[in-house]
Amino acid sequence: MKCDGKLLYFGVCTKTLRTLLAAAMLSLAATFSLSAQKVSAGALFSAKGCGVAVAVPAAGGECTVLISALADFSGLLLGKTKYPGCMARFYYDYTIFSKDFAAGDSFTLYAGPGAMLGYVRDSDGIYGAATALSGELGLAYFPVRSVRISFGFNVDLGLHFDSGGDKKTRIYMDGLIRSWMPQIGLMYCF
Repeated sequence: MKCDGKLLYFGVCTKTLRTLLAAAMLSLAATFSLSAQKVSAGALFSAKGCGVAVAVPAAGGECTVLISALADFSGLLLGKTKYPGCMARFYYDYTIFSKDFAAGDSFTLYAGPGAMLGYVRDSDGIYGAATALSGELGLAYFPVRSVRISFGFNVDLGLHFDSGGDKKTRIYMDGLIRSWMPQIGLMYCF
């Protein structure tokens, strides 16, 4: 298929997404043990992209590990491209503040470092592999114990490896430019 005058095989992107998700799940299983807290799974929605996520409490319960696989919408919603990119993110979120209410609902303010790996379109319109150090800040609301609604922001500071003709490595500008766009999560706690 032709995309922006350069050959782009969408099947490669889908295969890459599956590989990233499998690697993230294997690293989760190998690195962290589950505590008495609940595991959450659900979906993330943003103008930047949508996808699935799993949140697992780290050993000791003071942190949460969030792993997500997302379709990257850079240029897609504006009609600049036909195909989304794909990325996987890994965050190690620390609880900054937590409040439980008498009605059974609660909220948590969290932030933490992370990493991103993907095959995405950057602001110059060229697809390529990208890797970045990430950070996120958000608020999670638990209206009932089995539902987690989150609202947050994340930023990716990294490199974009051009898959076009010039094969240049650049700063991943969309990771910085689109950091103001919020991300909403809806997850079920098992």
